[in-house]
Amino acid sequence: MRAIGMAHPLDAFDIFEIAELADERRYPHTLYVVLRALFDSPDFDYATYKDQDHPLLQRPSPIHQLLFGKEHITLQLIDHWLHQLGRDTPEWQQKLGEEALMAWVGDQLTMDRLRNLFRFRAEDGNSFERLDWMVLSPGWLHIQMAFANSIHKQHLGTAKGRGLSAAFDVLERKGLQSSHTQGPFFHDLSECLHIIADAQLREVWLEAAKVKSLADLRTKTPQELHALAEQIISHHASSEALTRLKQRNISDDIKSQSIMFLRDVIPFILLRAAVRTGDVGIMEDMIPLMLYRFIGGRNSNYAGEMLELLQGLHREWPPEVCEFVRENCWVINNTGRRTGFMPVDEAQEMNIKDIKVTYRSEGPNIDWQYLQKLHPAIHVIKAVNAHMETEMKTRVRGSSHTVPKKELDTKEMQKWYQASQAQATVNGRVLQRTAKKKSPDIPRDFLAKGSTAIQTGKSLETWIEARSIMRSTSQDWDTLDTSDSDKE
Repeated sequence: MRAIGMAHPLDAFDIFEIAELADERRYPHTLYVVLRALFDSPDFDYATYKDQDHPLLQRPSPIHQLLFGKEHITLQLIDHWLHQLGRDTPEWQQKLGEEALMAWVGDQLTMDRLRNLFRFRAEDGNSFERLDWMVLSPGWLHIQMAFANSIHKQHLGTAKGRGLSAAFDVLERKGLQSSHTQGPFFHDLSECLHIIADAQLREVWLEAAKVKSLADLRTKTPQELHALAEQIISHHASSEALTRLKQRNISDDIKSQSIMFLRDVIPFILLRAAVRTGDVGIMEDMIPLMLYRFIGGRNSNYAGEMLELLQGLHREWPPEVCEFVRENCWVINNTGRRTGFMPVDEAQEMNIKDIKVTYRSEGPNIDWQYLQKLHPAIHVIKAVNAHMETEMKTRVRGSSHTVPKKELDTKEMQKWYQASQAQATVNGRVLQRTAKKKSPDIPRDFLAKGSTAIQTGKSLETWIEARSIMRSTSQDWDTLDTSDSDKE
């Protein structure tokens, strides 16, 4: 099936069809993000709203949520690589090459190097050496980081505008003016994006309902609130809303910027929630949208990863492999809680921290044999520590994180948006520009550029050309190289 799929790569029509179906499945969850922004507001006071149990106001059913609970905790333990497992014998290599598949998860650089090896060894003598047994899946922590960095790049603007740069100044957040791949940048950026989105959505609720306070919406019925949420998406947070402004010949750069930001940031918020709750269905439905974004934002590396995921899920992998990748290679749960899921690559980052920092080994007698004994036991040590802290009620540092002053920051952002009437539509409100260059405070539409490029650009053509290679089908097992085996 893999060989057949490789001979039939996805085309633009396939991608648009997949994206359309994904958008339909994702829409109720997008709607709930808008409703949740209202419910979380202290002014609305959802806890005392008389119709809070109405079906229209409940969280939508997951698209494909993984099981959780104590009996479904993932044991995150990789003892050794193939040769350390004793699986480096010619007999086992032949079995792996002919009968089995093994999933490999990592960041984009890891995936790129493995795919290059997959192409480079296409004419080797047997399926083991050709790496036919590998199934590659990029890590979702790094995918989320790429998503957030794309929003940062698109909507940063300047300190004088109404983009992220100015918002960071209002929130007094340092270190966010330029993107980074290391340190707390992604964590801090994600927090700010949630705060800014909440503030804008609250202002949009006021604008859409034509009320002065969110408390006034408590008199609305669930049907009216649901209809208002649909109106907000349609008129204030979608590509259709941007098109509608152009069709009405309205030139309002501030409103256009607000519409585009909400359209772009709501899927990011939804993806973050889906990862935490293990809804791999929503995660999968995000792939086409992120493909458009990465192509439009000229992130060719992650655009390629999205194409490879779509190709595998819809062309090359059998249904049982697709199910295995979704359920075992994207997120894990070490606690059993409903919101205790995390990407596999994030869990590995935490393992590395435990090995190198939290439970690091020190002293003159530390050797590799000792490390081999200690490292597999780290997860047990952590579990014992957590159990003792719970049982003995010892004073410990909190293991959960809350955003400092989140509500105060959200209200501060609301005041800022109110001062500029960011959610109102004002014809003629344009930012300074020249004949050759737009204002840096006018964001480029990455989604529109990406969808256009898929149809007319070279993105698909380049991807197809890079993976269109002849692969040998021979099975010469006498050529296996066992020179690196620990058995010798």
